[in-house]
Amino acid sequence: MKTTLLQPVSEAAHRALFFCEPGLRVAWPTVAWFMRTRPFLTVLDRLEGLEGDVVECGVFWGRSLIPMAGALRKRGMADRKVFGLDSFNGFEEADLGEGDLGEGRTMETLRRRFKQQPRIVSDLRRVAGVLGLNVEIMPGEFSKTLPKIMDRTFCFVHLDCDIYQSYRTCLEALYPRVVPGGIILFDEYRSPVWPGATEAVDEFFSDKPEKPEPVEDPRRPGHPKFLVCKAAES
Repeated sequence: MKTTLLQPVSEAAHRALFFCEPGLRVAWPTVAWFMRTRPFLTVLDRLEGLEGDVVECGVFWGRSLIPMAGALRKRGMADRKVFGLDSFNGFEEADLGEGDLGEGRTMETLRRRFKQQPRIVSDLRRVAGVLGLNVEIMPGEFSKTLPKIMDRTFCFVHLDCDIYQSYRTCLEALYPRVVPGGIILFDEYRSPVWPGATEAVDEFFSDKPEKPEPVEDPRRPGHPKFLVCKAAES
């Protein structure tokens, strides 16, 4: 998908964004994806009173990251740093396995998946800056970017990274940094398209007190997302 020049934001987009002023100009297709309501944002209400920052692994065009940062500000949590981690260049060849092949997928389709335009990182940084959001975009492999934020604690982790190895890498690094009561939300858990994500989550939490629980999307009954709430330390 080609990123075109800056476009004016429509009134509908402003209502969807709910945290910016009319007249702002941001990049397409970012605006179009922002206009899609993100039902998981209601989960952020559960963060009140918790310490820690927010991280999303798997940013793609930013359709979750930017609205999430805006929703935090609307809820009086603008002081939370929101980190957005992504290679912005598709999957690493060595990370792909046969277990990641979901419905209608071949290894070749996975290799081509999520290859992006080089300007998406600068676009997202510009949008976050214009909106005054507390967002830091961190391009690169998770194995290289996650160590840079291991001095932080987190109250909310959004994993939207699709494949087994990415989920394992992110969970192993971030789970110990999540505060008790904090939330880890999985975008692809139980998705037939991304079986590696389900395998990684089930495997990781097999010896832990938390187990994935569904969060219903009112727009898509019967198609919930799943999360875990970090248990209190014993």
